[in-house]
Amino acid sequence: MKTSLLALTGAAILSAGTQHQALAQESTGTTNQLKKSELKFNGSLLTSFANGYIPPAGFDLKGPVYQGMLTLGADNTLLNGDNLSAFTWVNLNLWDGKRPQGIKRIEHTEQDYGLTYAFPSFKVAGKDLTLAVSGQYWQYPSRRLGSHDWVTDLNALWAGPVTINMQYRHLWPHGAVKEGDYVYTSLSRPIPLEQMIGKPRGWEFSFTPEWGATFHHQFYEDFTGIGNTRGIGTLSATKGKWTVSAGAGYQFNTGGDKELRPNTPLVNGAINYKF
Repeated sequence: MKTSLLALTGAAILSAGTQHQALAQESTGTTNQLKKSELKFNGSLLTSFANGYIPPAGFDLKGPVYQGMLTLGADNTLLNGDNLSAFTWVNLNLWDGKRPQGIKRIEHTEQDYGLTYAFPSFKVAGKDLTLAVSGQYWQYPSRRLGSHDWVTDLNALWAGPVTINMQYRHLWPHGAVKEGDYVYTSLSRPIPLEQMIGKPRGWEFSFTPEWGATFHHQFYEDFTGIGNTRGIGTLSATKGKWTVSAGAGYQFNTGGDKELRPNTPLVNGAINYKF
């Protein structure tokens, strides 16, 4: 049943992308005016530190971490306004003197690889809605989390008065790993701070409060329900291709294993460069 849900959701996303292109053709009156734009290559390099590896699923591996991601992609690959990208993501646990016996001070916990396709945005209630699908391979060099996993993501982001982001993640079964899913839904709203502090040295500042909740269905544990909620505020500064940010908040356990998904503070800092 879950696999059917995944297939239906994917079909809906594909249908939305096709409808978007058809509407664009109708609005021009001729398909000749829909000449495909040239490829535009882009990418980003993200480096960050956090008090723990605590993804939207809420699991906490304990200990401070370094996390980085390199993304390389191109716009206008299949349709005007789309994006196809490849990425790799790394998590290094930075253990202190209280690290578990036999664990190295710097532990390469996870290395992910993935492909993401984002459909062209289209208007819903006058605001942009973006749909994306991603296939990922998660590798665990330290073997503390097993060997590897295969994951599929479906994402929807509506940039309305309040930004609504929904992520459906499907864990594919293999070996002793059982099939599972979770849906993370968040509400956020970037608040520009230009009227308060201007643009010191050309930097544009904003503050983004976010509240999110995760619905689990057998995702790495025998539990179905809302497993955790979280609130976090992020201060960002952007200048040209650079963005520097710092965030702080708290995660609350609302069901399931409280040791795997504990009540815990969320603290992070990041630097992102787009090219």
